[in-house]
Amino acid sequence: MSLPTTKRVNSAMLQNCVGETVRLVGEFKSNSLYGTKFVEVIGSVNPDRSITEWTSSNFGDDFNMETYDAMVVKAQKFPSVF
Repeated sequence: MSLPTTKRVNSAMLQNCVGETVRLVGEFKSNSLYGTKFVEVIGSVNPDRSITEWTSSNFGDDFNMETYDAMVVKAQKFPSVF
């Protein structure tokens, strides 16, 4: 299955992405059904800013969200690089 090109977003960007396909990395504060603390979800953004998941990837239990968020912000400013 081939997935469409997806842009990386953070939670603050979801309101501007309704109906679009996005990649979002999130951190579970309690037990995760995914088996790890950090998970990337690819899916479409719903009007309530939830995501209908198409696929996901486990990012493990040791992931730097601050660095990732900085990259997401840069990717929005310089999309041709990413």
